[in-house]
Amino acid sequence: MNKITISLAIILAGTYTFGQNWKSVSEAEAYPSAKREYQDKRNQKIFTLDRKTLDQKLTNVAQRHSDQVGIVITMPNINGNLERFEIWEASNFSEKLQTKFSNIRSYVGKSLEDPSAYLRFSTGPSGISSTIFRANEKSEYLETYSTDGKYFEVHNEKSAKDDFACLTENEHAAAQSGENIDAKHSDQKFRTYRLALSVTGEYTQYFGGTVEKALEAMNNTMTRVNGVFEKDMALNFVLADNVESLIFLDPTTDPYSNSSSMNSWNSELQKHLTTTFGSENYDIGHLFGDAGGGGNAGCIGCICNDANKGSGFTSPADRKPFGDKFDIDYVAHEIGHQIGANHTFSNNIEGTGVNVEPGGGSTIMGYAGITSYNVQANSDDYFTYRSILQVQNNLKNKTCGIEKPILNTPPKIELEKSLYRIPVGTAFKLDAKITDAENDVLMNTWEQNNSGTSATTAANSRVKETKTAGPNFRSFSPVEETYRYFPKLSFILSNRLLHAGTGNVVWESLTSVARNYDFTITSRDSNTEGPQTQSATVKVMAVDGVGPFVVNTPNNTENQLLLNVSNFDVTWDVANTNIAPINTEKVKISISWDGGETFEELGTVDNTGTANFPLPTNAKDVTNGYIMIEAVDNIYLAVKKFSTGMLATKELDAKKSLIYPNPSNGNFTIEQKVSGKVNIEIIDLNGRTVYTSSENASGNFKKQIETKLPAGVYVVKVSSNEGQSTSKLIIK
Repeated sequence: MNKITISLAIILAGTYTFGQNWKSVSEAEAYPSAKREYQDKRNQKIFTLDRKTLDQKLTNVAQRHSDQVGIVITMPNINGNLERFEIWEASNFSEKLQTKFSNIRSYVGKSLEDPSAYLRFSTGPSGISSTIFRANEKSEYLETYSTDGKYFEVHNEKSAKDDFACLTENEHAAAQSGENIDAKHSDQKFRTYRLALSVTGEYTQYFGGTVEKALEAMNNTMTRVNGVFEKDMALNFVLADNVESLIFLDPTTDPYSNSSSMNSWNSELQKHLTTTFGSENYDIGHLFGDAGGGGNAGCIGCICNDANKGSGFTSPADRKPFGDKFDIDYVAHEIGHQIGANHTFSNNIEGTGVNVEPGGGSTIMGYAGITSYNVQANSDDYFTYRSILQVQNNLKNKTCGIEKPILNTPPKIELEKSLYRIPVGTAFKLDAKITDAENDVLMNTWEQNNSGTSATTAANSRVKETKTAGPNFRSFSPVEETYRYFPKLSFILSNRLLHAGTGNVVWESLTSVARNYDFTITSRDSNTEGPQTQSATVKVMAVDGVGPFVVNTPNNTENQLLLNVSNFDVTWDVANTNIAPINTEKVKISISWDGGETFEELGTVDNTGTANFPLPTNAKDVTNGYIMIEAVDNIYLAVKKFSTGMLATKELDAKKSLIYPNPSNGNFTIEQKVSGKVNIEIIDLNGRTVYTSSENASGNFKKQIETKLPAGVYVVKVSSNEGQSTSKLIIK
């Protein structure tokens, strides 16, 4: 669908005016209004909204998958700005349920200013909730800030996790093991499943005690949850017909035990759905509570299975069953189990081959923030490649749900090689060529794929240079770049390559021993018609007896690169990389003058351990310059930091310097009393270098030079480690 031209027409027609209905305000201005109970104060921006105008704008929104143009609205972002989005309605309700509750809605959109931004937002009588997923940035969440619904806050940081525990047991798994890797891409089908979502009486009372208010909160959560499943797996969940009958108003009469006995909720929910709601009326069932701090999917991969498809539940410990922490860390995690994903942390091993994250992990199917080995406090809102693969393998064998063919195609990934051999203790960079037929902005993640073993659990799940199995690199949120440095470039520049010991701030480490790595790149296109993903894998073998590959230049005591020399040497430890099994014949050498932000190539040379280059014309005085050496036709690299300095020089004895004949016709001889490497440079009166050469001398230097320079006056500069001299040259 070509939305760009149509969207531009809409914008030019005057949709900018809607942006004025959001207004940024200070927290002090919002303070007189009763603040809604929320997790805590975070990095947030507060806004007011002319809700009436928004509701009018949303009355005629085209449906997603309708091939119709969307409308343009603005949404506030974390920078305090208003951002334009083209949106479509994407209801979380069945048609029958949506007709009954027409004032509760959900939408999907794409930014007209940041092509990577994917919007999911919901509206209801009490307010608005939204999520903006972006490449290279944290996701942004909008929630109603005040109880009167007048103020809204945007944040991109979650509060610390409470004492939540996922109680799902692996032995009930019905999903295929993550070792099955035949499904590596989306199949151009958008899948929709009917969700029988029930809530306890306590949940309903938390939101005001009515069916409508509870349903609005349920819709807010599922809008955010669906956003995650859509962009990673091209699937979503719609609340089934008559789901309002599963909303209970009174804790004393609902069919569920108190939260202190939530272990009974799996069977209680399943029994209620089977006997009262009807197995034929839903594909997956789940229960929301308001307390207890636990979740249990009831089984893994049992969606569509009548016996246990309706046995999942989620309930927070802090009695706040809403917001990004509840939606992403808890609900998406438990539903992820129900559709086929196992845990991905490695502090404990479940034997399905998908414990691919160090420590407690950081993605949705990890245990971020609730283990003794936390990578970070909360889950990032995406699934690892292994989770996506498990779900794909599970759902392709299911017969429930609706599959809608879509025109959007998965990205295409090309890798130069499927196997690399590298030296131990040496950084590396993985890259891919990725294209997309629809020219969608792509969001990419490179991840390690080695599952932990019984020897890499608990404290051994931390990254360490001596680990021979399991994960040694954490997962990072998707970015637009197609490459990733291992470890991240900032740590390579600071020489933080190995991380042993009890603490892991970085959660990345190279290996000092021989071992094999498996890596995968997953590309997401975030197309609003139906996002598609594509993955590709590569194996990396760190070879025993080879490495580390190290840059030695500069090797003076001050680590200085000298600026007042014509040429400089670059040296490195080849460390057996030039022989089998690595066989690197050439290396590319680059230099950075801006702290490693950018590198300019000096040249490609033989992998002999030494090279000489002219000092770049843009060389400048710096304290944080870097030399980088990269293997050609391989992925490994090394970096050395330098500062700049000046060599104390003296003028070569002019009496011992001779140019003859002078004047000449362009052919002349230079003689100089000098030893070592001699650099000759001829410069015209415009300051341009028109001739250079380098020779080695042992006390008596003599060189005949033949040029075809035009007539004129030139400066001849002769330099070496002993000093330099300048002479005038006349060519007739």
